[in-house]
Amino acid sequence: MANRGFKISDLLAFYQCSLTTPPSKHTNLQMSAKDVWGTSKVANVRIYVEQAIKRVKDFHILKREFPNTLLPLADDIVIVCAALTNLQEPLSM
Repeated sequence: MANRGFKISDLLAFYQCSLTTPPSKHTNLQMSAKDVWGTSKVANVRIYVEQAIKRVKDFHILKREFPNTLLPLADDIVIVCAALTNLQEPLSM
C-alpha cells in the first residue's frame, strides 16, 4: 500500500506482490463513482495500518538507537515487538 506516486509495481511483480494505491484523478475531470469508492476503501485500510505501525513503535526499545552489539539481533527484536503487538486488543473499528 502506498501513495499515488509510487511506480514500483514491476519491481514487486518479481516477488509476486502487488501494490495498492488510491486511484488518481485525471486532469480536471471529476472522479468516477468507482474511483471515489476505491479511494475511500484504501484510505480506510490505511488508517488501520498506521495504527498498527504506531503500536509497534510504542515499544521503548525501538525508540532509541541500537548499539552496534545489537545490530545482528535487530530483525529479531522488531519481530518480537510485532508479535507482542499482535497479542494486544484488536484495533477498534
